Amino acid sequence: MKNFILGFIAGALTGYILYQNREKIKDKLVEIELKIENLELKENVKQKISTVIQSIRQTIKKAEEETVENQEEILKAVEKQIKQLEEIIQR
Repeated sequence: MKNFILGFIAGALTGYILYQNREKIKDKLVEIELKIENLELKENVKQKISTVIQSIRQTIKKAEEETVENQEEILKAVEKQIKQLEEIIQR
């Protein structure tokens, strides 16, 4: 019984952390979208960045249906993509 309770608490905590990470990622995506609106970029560059952002959003949505381990890996990959987008925008 004790192991069950500990497992349940650990699972709930992991789920909460993953939820928080997803929310932070979503906030970052909105932030990036706002930045590209204000930048002097060619329209096709803005469109490509928007396409990447939409792809990331779809990946996040699909990750919600995966196991906890897969969600962690997917969110790490998404965070890496976001960092790359931020670097591109800062140039």
